[in-house]
Amino acid sequence: MNITTNQDTSFLITSELGDILPQTDQGFYDADTRFLSDYRFLIAGQQFKKLTGRPVSYYSSVHYLTNPQIDNIKQGTIEVARDQTVGNGFHEDIRVINYNAKPVELSLRMISDTDFADIFEVKAKEPTAKLEIEKHFDKENNILRMIHKNADFYRETRIKISLAPNEMLEDGLLWRFTIDPKESWHLCCDILPLSEEEQEYRTTYTCGEFGLVKIGTGEHFEKWRNRVASIDTNYVELQQAYDQSINDLASLRIAGPEESDVPAAGIPWFMTYFGRDSLITALQTLFVAPSIARGVLQTLSEYQGKEVDYASEEQPGKILHEVRFGRLAKKKGSSPSVYYGSIDSTLLFIILLHDYYLYTGDTQLLQNLKPNLQQAMAWINNYGDRDGDGYLEYKRSGENGLFNQAWKDSFDGISYSDGSIPEPPLATCEVQGYAYDAKLKGSLLLDRLGETELAKVYREEAAGLKERFLEDFWMEDAQFFALALDKNKNRVDSIASNPGHLLWSRIVDQNKAALVADRLLSDECYSGWGVRTLSSEAKQFNPMSYHNGSVWPHDNSIIAKGLMNYGRFADAHRIIEGILQASKYFSYMRLPELFCGFYRKSTLVPIEYPSSNSPQAWAAGTVPFMLSSILDISLEPNSGQVNIDPKPLPKIDRLEVKGLSLMGQKVDLLVRKKGEEIKTEILNNPDIDIRTS
Repeated sequence: MNITTNQDTSFLITSELGDILPQTDQGFYDADTRFLSDYRFLIAGQQFKKLTGRPVSYYSSVHYLTNPQIDNIKQGTIEVARDQTVGNGFHEDIRVINYNAKPVELSLRMISDTDFADIFEVKAKEPTAKLEIEKHFDKENNILRMIHKNADFYRETRIKISLAPNEMLEDGLLWRFTIDPKESWHLCCDILPLSEEEQEYRTTYTCGEFGLVKIGTGEHFEKWRNRVASIDTNYVELQQAYDQSINDLASLRIAGPEESDVPAAGIPWFMTYFGRDSLITALQTLFVAPSIARGVLQTLSEYQGKEVDYASEEQPGKILHEVRFGRLAKKKGSSPSVYYGSIDSTLLFIILLHDYYLYTGDTQLLQNLKPNLQQAMAWINNYGDRDGDGYLEYKRSGENGLFNQAWKDSFDGISYSDGSIPEPPLATCEVQGYAYDAKLKGSLLLDRLGETELAKVYREEAAGLKERFLEDFWMEDAQFFALALDKNKNRVDSIASNPGHLLWSRIVDQNKAALVADRLLSDECYSGWGVRTLSSEAKQFNPMSYHNGSVWPHDNSIIAKGLMNYGRFADAHRIIEGILQASKYFSYMRLPELFCGFYRKSTLVPIEYPSSNSPQAWAAGTVPFMLSSILDISLEPNSGQVNIDPKPLPKIDRLEVKGLSLMGQKVDLLVRKKGEEIKTEILNNPDIDIRTS
């Protein structure tokens, strides 16, 4: 089993021994580059025996090992502890203790190598080039250096050691030492990833600090924990899944504006800025961690498109899809470092700005982002709608771009019911719902900013979009919304989870919402753990696929919120319960990016998807969003009155929330349920007009 630890954009994947094994996807990564591809320790030339290897926190792990039989040294008489902590590189403490009755002579060999592979090369398991790497040992400073450089690209791995080796080997270093009974030998290693030749670099953690850096006390975690809401409930699965989600969100944070947080999309392949993923995560966590929304809005606004560029798919006002820093991102003819191939990121940016402003009252950020809002709103009609029919469509501008550019972005993520792939431009249904929501919410923001005439135009456009959408996307024979319109404006007729997002956007009228809800909760679509991405009756259905029959927690959290919007509380509870019950079968009760869509009644346990990112941002945002849905918080825009009307799950008798963020203040509340009676009590005294059930 792999052990993964991380902090900021650095992450470490090792075996349970603490080693990085060659010819695997293990390694030490930073800035989309693998800085160590081989990192192993041998005792007397042999592999250690594992006692235990596991994470202690998201940024540290412990590996307790012992010796095999070594000549006259009995197996299991030498203790070896490897404590690894990630932060500005990673630091390792190695302690060797002798439990024999006499002194022992030992050797410790470190094998180390790097390929400086781009993260996409590792993911594809097909490195595109063997790089020339210079290796040498700096005896004066006890630093092993591995360097690759060319005219415009520099990568260096430095391994700084606390003790000079007795011997320098072709593949690493060797120490020889004698340990008396009950005595110990200690070695520290700092692994530093450098992307510039003269870069100054120091690991966050140093020798002997591991025991002081435990989860909940590390500065990186503590600052975060003080900013986010906590819960206390009798429902154990909710409690544990929520706590794990908060820890996972902490682990995924990367550098952002001060007092703000920006989540990377997921480990291991997506430790970078993303548009859609970060925006949805921010929307999911708005009430429990508004610092995420603030950080995402500020960061993405800095990368907002300024010109038309066909290679990167940049357009004025458009919000990015992802940022990459690796070698392939810099190569001529490959994807540029900032890629804009997303049809929905710009819409979600507008929606998030509205919701953040509405529930925080942060007028200053709204004023600061007024130009970004206006540019994003203009993008909808100028570029998002390719042919002027009022719908937003996507088609990549080059072969290196994504074929599908909505959330189901795999090549076969959008298909007809017969399994064939529609030809773009494609207008997926949920994107039209986002566009409707963005135009309405954007118009409200423009009103607040004094742009009333422009706001009126967008409001009228939203009304027109809804009217046309309900006609053009509705499949009368199936009594369900089409997944998309193809390039000829024909309906893509698959029954999929995407229309569940329409309930979140509120573009659907009440009678059609009921039909959508009934279909999504039928055996055809609902696995017992969650709503599948594609109906089991579709020809393309495969419960082990990425987007054609799997269950995505974030998808279900959006659908659950949509069901709440239309008063389908029992259906929303069914989805929330299914996801929470599934969570207890995954390691640490951590919801993965997705899992297989097999029927619950046939497998009894949820089946893991083999290459799911975990932790992953919008999976980590799922339980906080479900908590928000349960609390049913709304705000009257004109009066500022906050309404809290909880709809607790049947298994919840008591739910206390501390540090809920509303209108820039922290709110503590307690929900109690006895039979059919629900009582909500505000425990502190915020200066807000709050009405409770």
